[in-house]
Amino acid sequence: MNRKLYVLVFLLVLAKVSGQVNNLVPNGNFYSASCFHPIDNIWKVNGWNACVPNSNSSSDFYHPCQFQNYPNAVSIINPNVFGGGEDGCSAIYLKTAQPFYREYIQSQLESKLEKDTVYVVLISIIPVYDYGQLGLFTSTLQFLMSNEEVIAPIEQGFIPGRIDTTPSLVYQGAFLNDTANWTTLKFSYKAKGGEQWLVIGNFSPDSLIGTQSANDG
Repeated sequence: MNRKLYVLVFLLVLAKVSGQVNNLVPNGNFYSASCFHPIDNIWKVNGWNACVPNSNSSSDFYHPCQFQNYPNAVSIINPNVFGGGEDGCSAIYLKTAQPFYREYIQSQLESKLEKDTVYVVLISIIPVYDYGQLGLFTSTLQFLMSNEEVIAPIEQGFIPGRIDTTPSLVYQGAFLNDTANWTTLKFSYKAKGGEQWLVIGNFSPDSLIGTQSANDG
């Protein structure tokens, strides 16, 4: 059975390398004043969408209050996802057993990126599940900076498919398999100018996405 592989994002920052730090990602900590039912759609969180219409969204949203309000429903979630904070986070499939199925999260930046300006991107991630049903870890995570809002293709009438494009930033390294601690990745991005949409997920074919079994199954 497929499970969400990673929680994205405890803290997401996109800011200029030099000068005053100004996070261009609105609601980069996924704050929400409401406690939704567990595993709710990301489109309910201000500043984010899933690159597909609301009814098709399967990119998830979690909040610390769910542990208190819905203990049975969240019993399989990695307890280290929330370190006592009040911020939320999002969870997406980075690869699935169905090669046509992907998930993404997307945010419109506070302002357009300035041409030839170097920006820093910080993202913290952790696997959602730390039990046997986790399935796979991955060593690949990608970002797309776009001048326009990005819409994923719809497969089989309702399933979001792979966005076939060249990513702007790529993490290809050690397997992201630490279930006890948040892993923070840092990137530098030189803007082409005019980018105002940030998409997180994987855009490459399955053959280019490294995976590691999380159990013997």
